[in-house]
Amino acid sequence: MRDDVARIRLHLSDDIPEKEMLPGSVRIRRCDNEADADAIHFLITELAIFERNLEAVKTSADDLRRDGFRTDNPLFFAALAEEFNDSSWKAVGLLLCYFKYSTWEGKCVHMEDRKLGRATSRIKQGLMDV
Repeated sequence: MRDDVARIRLHLSDDIPEKEMLPGSVRIRRCDNEADADAIHFLITELAIFERNLEAVKTSADDLRRDGFRTDNPLFFAALAEEFNDSSWKAVGLLLCYFKYSTWEGKCVHMEDRKLGRATSRIKQGLMDV
């Protein structure tokens, strides 16, 4: 195993002190604060730029705040994958979930994942475990 890959750790909680974090460590956390809307929107926009379809993004960070955080009945739930580098966490992956209704199956949960960066397979696994 390469040294840089061996140093990456996956954390599913916020209870590990930052002084113990290694560069490249990844954590998965539930979005529970309306400030997370900015990171969610950033990842949506990054994907649209990568797919050369930025004009298709109609959702703003304010829309995400209103629909996911400033209501008693949020339209979606989300989790962020964040990578630790330069003494701070940066959003590198997103899992966005919302309820839908199927005429055949009834109530369902739809999950969309958006990921960036080099640790994408570990991020995706962590997001699915949330």
